[in-house]
Amino acid sequence: MSREDLSFYDALVPHDESMHMVDFLCGFLPLLGINNYSNKMEFPFDEVKYKYAQEFVLKLPKRKGLIALNVDASNHRRTLYKEQIVKLANSLKSYTIVILSLPTRQAEISEIISNENLANCILSYETKTIFDATELMHSCDILISPDTSFIHIASAIDLPTIGIYNKNKIAPWGPRSSIKYLVCSNLDDEVDEFIDGFSIDEVVNCVNDFFNK
Repeated sequence: MSREDLSFYDALVPHDESMHMVDFLCGFLPLLGINNYSNKMEFPFDEVKYKYAQEFVLKLPKRKGLIALNVDASNHRRTLYKEQIVKLANSLKSYTIVILSLPTRQAEISEIISNENLANCILSYETKTIFDATELMHSCDILISPDTSFIHIASAIDLPTIGIYNKNKIAPWGPRSSIKYLVCSNLDDEVDEFIDGFSIDEVVNCVNDFFNK
């Protein structure tokens, strides 16, 4: 479709695939007469839920650091499954890992932790809202997550993040925390967004780099 075919619009903003989606969408604001704006991501703080999360993490075993590991995404192609979870946990035994998952996977994740003897892993309490999950992440030192909403929430609260991405999705959807690491799938799969093939060792190196600084 050519630009002439879209003449019923008052203005068109070309899609630059190299831009982060936040910056791209902010590009519409001047067209609305809004020129004084910030592209800083923000998320509301919930003191009650934060205190609850703090009470939870204070009871956890003390190791080198506390990691929030999100294993789920809205797209199953960006979800972490048993083999990946077990390898990550066994490669990060000197850290305490709080695993966040969808409510529908809580029983599965609990079984994995028990059956695989992942002594350094704890299943998160049930997070009924995104605010519960946010304050639990906020109480950890760093987040490991596939490309999903938790990455963007971590960016908004400036939580250090290790993002696991399909290499074609980094520019528009990458993390924006001040401390961030990217681990990419080696699959050339632009359509389906698979993250299979990412390096567990690379994730571990990112974790060690963060905690050793």
